[in-house]
Amino acid sequence: MPDQPGRQADAEAVPGEAAAPRDPAALRRFGGWLSIRPGREADTEEVYREAAAAGDATALRRLAGWLRAQPGRQADVEAVYRQAAAAGERYALRELAEWLRMWKGRDADVEAAYREAAATGDPGALRQMANWLRDQARWTDVEAAYREAAAAGARGALRELAGWLRYRPGREAEAEALYREAAAAGERGALYELAGWLRDQPGREAEVEAAYRQAAAVREPGALHALVEWLRNQPGRQAEADQIRHSGLDSSGRGPGC
Repeated sequence: MPDQPGRQADAEAVPGEAAAPRDPAALRRFGGWLSIRPGREADTEEVYREAAAAGDATALRRLAGWLRAQPGRQADVEAVYRQAAAAGERYALRELAEWLRMWKGRDADVEAAYREAAATGDPGALRQMANWLRDQARWTDVEAAYREAAAAGARGALRELAGWLRYRPGREAEAEALYREAAAAGERGALYELAGWLRDQPGREAEVEAAYRQAAAVREPGALHALVEWLRNQPGRQAEADQIRHSGLDSSGRGPGC
């Protein structure tokens, strides 16, 4: 209805009626609808705040996200993100940190927001912080941040740490061990990345194949195709590659007839 010509008044009436008993989710949706209507900025903010007052913490996070695009509202953005976090909105502080990254001179606040987010139940914020530290070339802090993220249970942290260590001279064995640890912990993509990295190391062909097979067996995206293409480039393995391409692998990574 909102996108049908001549029906905007009806569309506005519908969310308003749904929100009459102060349904916070309906108010939040109404705020989202208003937020893309030119000239309705004051109404947008009012409705989002009403939804938040009715108990919808997500409305505060949405309001903060909307305020980011409003000129001169920088101080309000930060304040609203913090209100959202205080109201229990899990990812508000992570979004605050990501927004603060755009402003010069706020590095200490960025790191503090990421750590505060992790302390309030968002361990993935530590992994995001580690990625940010890489962008800042703070090499001495990157590894510690990834390990802190992994210890806090952030999925992907071990794999990303392995991917970072593999480019550090003399840390190759640790990188490989971390890839395997990540795979054992169920981090998707770890075996596929390990296999791709091992391909560049002479004499590791058997381990490349084993890693690809394990990755394909657990259906890591792209792993089966990569295994087939790799086998086709191995002398005498083209027929086996074609069989695997047609029939796939079993849960143990074995192909047809194995």
